[in-house]
This record gives sequence, structure tokens and C-alpha cells, in this order.
Amino acid sequence: SLSLCGIAQAQAPTSQLQLTRSDAGGALAKAMSDLASNPRNLGALLIAGEAALQLEDPRSALGFFGRADDISPNNGRVKAGLGRSMLQLEQVVDGLRLMEEAGRLGYSDAALLADRGLARDLSGNQSGAQQDYVAALKLDPKNETYIRRYAVSLGISGNVNDAEMVIQPLLYASNRAAWRDRAFILAINGRREEATEITSRVMP
Repeated sequence: SLSLCGIAQAQAPTSQLQLTRSDAGGALAKAMSDLASNPRNLGALLIAGEAALQLEDPRSALGFFGRADDISPNNGRVKAGLGRSMLQLEQVVDGLRLMEEAGRLGYSDAALLADRGLARDLSGNQSGAQQDYVAALKLDPKNETYIRRYAVSLGISGNVNDAEMVIQPLLYASNRAAWRDRAFILAINGRREEATEITSRVMP
């Protein structure tokens, strides 16, 4: 997921950027330029934080979102960014708390839902996680990461058939990460021979 509030009572944009990794570097550079002329530019802080998250630099993202939180303390997009940053830093409890706070503030988007789902999975709340993944996939139905996370969560719950149905399109597309996830799902459900066969085939 990082966000912050700008000049005076300026309204923050209402959803996180859907940045690709290739776009994130340019977006971050532009946001840094904007912040050089106005350090309290909420929109630029949000863009910088979300770009840093996409570039897997959660410490920088946390800094941008922290500044945004000082400017706009009840901003759901900011809380979402803070929570997603904490999750990337493996601070699952704090990350989940902040992402749930974003939800209570009325903020929701696919990236938040998918990361909140992951945090709930890591906290042992598979049913809550699966609700978040389903909601995220309604907003972004072809997102491979969300599909894989949902399938793994179902597998952790013991719903192997449902997990395989969810992940099947990625398997048909020869998605290696999806095949690794399928091996994991089978292994944790006691189907070790099948898991070993897949592992030897896709992870030589």
C-alpha cells in the first residue's frame, strides 16, 4: 500500500494509485520534486508513499505516510498506507490495526483489502482474510497476487477443492508461482506425494 494530507484542509485523492513497478520510480521522482517546493503537499506525500510501497521500500513509505498523518490525522487513505507499510515491515499486528482503522474511516480499495487479507491470514483469521480477498478480486479480478493469496488462504482452511478452483486459471497459464502455491496447499493438507511431484517439476 502510503498517504498524507496537504496544504491546509486540502482534500486527499480518494483512492490509492494503481502503480506498476515500472511506473513507480517516475511517480516517486515527481512527488519528491513537488515536495521540495511544498513539504506539506498531501497529494505528493500520498503518491510518494504508495510508489515507495510498490518499490518495496516500506521504511521510506512509512516516513511519507507518517508526515501525511501529521497533516491529516483522520484520513483513511493515510491509515491504509501506514498499515500496508507496517505489514511490509512484518509488523503484522500494528499493520492490521491501522488497516482496520482505515476501514472504519470509510476507506477501501483493492490494495488495502488484499493486504488486510494477508494480515488477517497471518493472524489466523482465515474467514476474515477470505472475505477481504473476495472483495479485492471484485475490484481487480485478474490480479494474480490476489488470486494466489485467496487460494492459499482456502488451502490453509482445508478447502483444497475450492483452492484449486480459484488457482486453476493461473495453473493453465503455467504461472510458476501459482504452481508453487499449489504444492504448498497440497502439502499442508497431507497430500505430500502430489506436492513433491509438483515441486520437483517446477522447482528443479
